[in-house]
Amino acid sequence: MNLPNKRAAELLGKDKFKSEKAASKIINDTDLDAWRCIIDNAEFIFSYIKEKAGRKLAFAINKNNYNNVFEFFKYYAEELDYFLVEPLTKVDIDQVKPKMLELLSAGSVEEKAYAVKYLGLINDTDNAKLIFEQYKESFEPLKVNVAEALSSLEDKESYSLFIEQLKSEDDWEKVDAAQFLSVYGNAEAIKPMLESMSNSDMAENIAGEICSLVNLSELFDGEDKQVQELSLEAFDNILSGIPEVWDVSALLGFKVYDCINKIIELSQDDVSFEGQYALLLLKMKSKAELFVENSQYTFDADKDALKELEEIHNLLNSLGEEFWAMQSENLYEELSCSSLKRKKSAIALIAELKQDAAAEHLLPMLEKETNEILLCEIISAIDKLGQTSKINNIDEVLGKIKDPNLLAISKSSLSLT
Repeated sequence: MNLPNKRAAELLGKDKFKSEKAASKIINDTDLDAWRCIIDNAEFIFSYIKEKAGRKLAFAINKNNYNNVFEFFKYYAEELDYFLVEPLTKVDIDQVKPKMLELLSAGSVEEKAYAVKYLGLINDTDNAKLIFEQYKESFEPLKVNVAEALSSLEDKESYSLFIEQLKSEDDWEKVDAAQFLSVYGNAEAIKPMLESMSNSDMAENIAGEICSLVNLSELFDGEDKQVQELSLEAFDNILSGIPEVWDVSALLGFKVYDCINKIIELSQDDVSFEGQYALLLLKMKSKAELFVENSQYTFDADKDALKELEEIHNLLNSLGEEFWAMQSENLYEELSCSSLKRKKSAIALIAELKQDAAAEHLLPMLEKETNEILLCEIISAIDKLGQTSKINNIDEVLGKIKDPNLLAISKSSLSLT
């Protein structure tokens, strides 16, 4: 590993003898320069290399030099924190724990992150409240370590609090709760998280946290129909968030291939969600083609993410024209569903794919629909299909839109401004 610091380079290098020797010297000499070098270059180092280096650092820590480790706590290394902390659990707890509690009360956020990790590892239930108090800090690694520690302590109070916070009117609080619960790792939180997502303007972010807690495809054919519908909605949010919220690598992280494969399987014989299946398959097909044909979306993606994209693209292209014609027809089922979000998503996709035949389904909706947002979306879609001349009773339709901003957008789509 070509790093500016010799010991750091040797620690991460292939020579086992030099690597182990470097680990011992870094710990024994409290070599913070080497430690900072590793942290500064962490994003360029493969995870498995960091893990090997971490194990060697952990092996170098013993009862004679463990006090040196506290100096390293001033600089946080996300994938290496366990390897600094775990050896300390084998040292006399009466010597180490008071120092950790001191850091938790007066240390930097970096030091607190290590201290929380330690208290979780030693199963310190007596200080669960003190650990929980640290969640208020904005340092993300500390928040993650707090959630992990409270999970290992099986702390029900914090879990219940964040389940309740999912119902907040504040979307940021909802996301914060979802982030905690995804790390906490209790599968019972999935349904409340799905419900919170469905009532949030930050649905993509919450959907991402749900995917971190569970393989989304496992929810697509569950016995709970509400969970099934909302899990499909979560997948729609995931697709909407790529590449706006996450880059193409999220295809791999969120197991998108598994989700698509499962939906294809279900679409063969499950008519209860055929409109939703069609929406998701058509949307992913459009996304896959966009990513494959435009290198700007993939130039910095790693080989595993590119392989996932290729497999998704090949899977979707392996399906015949008859299959895709059926999906286009089934998509129109979404226009009559009870979910406003699903309707909006279907209308947006119709406009994106420029499905001209959809106009005959959209035009009658203008007469029946009363939701102002949806009316605006429908008018915009019809405009993109180039068929606004077929709208009857324009004044009557516009009269149902009271919001001045939505009215202005609608008039612009109709070339009335």
